[in-house]
Amino acid sequence: MASKSTSRLLPAFLLLALLLLSF
Repeated sequence: MASKSTSRLLPAFLLLALLLLSF
């Protein structure tokens, strides 16, 4: 049902995690 929302949130979350790790 919300597979599209999750598939779009996953990459965004990963990018955020990478940014946090970069700091």
